[in-house]
Amino acid sequence: MKKILILALLLTTTFSAYSQQPLSDSTAYYFDAYKAACNKDKGMLWGVDLYLNQTIFDEETRNVTCNFKDTLGILHPFNNLFFGYLPDTLKPEKLGNAVFIHHWPITSVNQCQKLGIFIHEAFHHFQDSLKLKPEGYNNQHMNNMEARVGIRMECLLLAKSLSSDDSAISYIKEAAKWRLWRHKLYPDGISEEQKHELHEGLAQYTGNYIACKYYNIKIEKPALIDYLSILESDTSMNSSFERSFGYVSGQFYAILLDRYQPDWRKRISKDSDLAEVLSNDLGLTIDTCKLDLLNSYKKNSSFLAIYKEEQVRKLRFDNYKQSLLQNFDKNTSLYIERDESCRFQFNPRTMLTFEDGSFYFPYFKATGKWGEIMVSNGGGIFYESNIRVGIAYKNLVVNDAQIVNPQNWTLTLRKGWHILAKDGSYYLTSTSHN
Repeated sequence: MKKILILALLLTTTFSAYSQQPLSDSTAYYFDAYKAACNKDKGMLWGVDLYLNQTIFDEETRNVTCNFKDTLGILHPFNNLFFGYLPDTLKPEKLGNAVFIHHWPITSVNQCQKLGIFIHEAFHHFQDSLKLKPEGYNNQHMNNMEARVGIRMECLLLAKSLSSDDSAISYIKEAAKWRLWRHKLYPDGISEEQKHELHEGLAQYTGNYIACKYYNIKIEKPALIDYLSILESDTSMNSSFERSFGYVSGQFYAILLDRYQPDWRKRISKDSDLAEVLSNDLGLTIDTCKLDLLNSYKKNSSFLAIYKEEQVRKLRFDNYKQSLLQNFDKNTSLYIERDESCRFQFNPRTMLTFEDGSFYFPYFKATGKWGEIMVSNGGGIFYESNIRVGIAYKNLVVNDAQIVNPQNWTLTLRKGWHILAKDGSYYLTSTSHN
């Protein structure tokens, strides 16, 4: 079966340190735990064995570790793994088809989160064959203040339901009200939210479920850690729920479905709304004409705290966006063609979306037919047809006729491409176009 390799942005594992790390915190330990956890599950959760070829590649050091023998034969065996250095002339894909583990090592003390990453990515590989892979989604509305208040209140109530016995269903009903309130404000976002919850929520649920089964702990523990780290501890002006909320809400609904309707996994498809499935199974009825939640919750301390936080964030965020655009406009810019060949690596929680549909990342990596750019700070604005990267000074410095290296980014051009200065800006262009 074909396995895919997904490249990621930030990795810090170095292989010379393996023998110096305690076994309980080593990469080798979690590779072993991944295999053992999948053996313990025996494909019972989704009907497939989630143990696959996995690869960790450190782009900075170009060190690589796999749990399979590479097709090139350049990696060395180590603790039932294979590791080594990848020359600049080789891409990780050449080692063999594998699912990629990103953001390793995880600094959290949560073992389930560390082990769950392997299973999360493996589930993504099978999602299409399980008919649970939704089409692309756009949750731009989740950057708006009202939507952020709505999802935080919804997940706060879901979190309470996970920790409650007697009042769990009443908390779920209140969460459903906040969901419907948000959907009345943003009706176009209903299906978009559902797709994100299926895509990332189910993957996060699967990773935590099998990891918790392996460690013999309750899944509610890592799920609540995810909730606090994604929705509650990061409310700064440059945080974004656009590509992160589903990790929490989708996972919460899956866990609650396990509690009340254990056969739910057999009944869903890529078009399912997990919240709707749960509400229907519980027989919840809500009067959509009576959703004056801002008024009915005006004395609720949790709501008041969330609402005030989001008001302050909105004011700071609006000022930040304005200054960001002004800074790009006053400085020289480099424009890079963005087409189907482009691939991006970024932290989704740092994504900012503007009213015209363009979006901004403070740091990212992009590759295309023109070459590769790594932006460490200052960021870039992604338009429909190009990427705009800021330049703090007017004259670019080109090394070896191929590498451009300002203070905030590094661009490596492929042969046949060069930089053209035009109308006070710079553009990447193919020599065949001249």
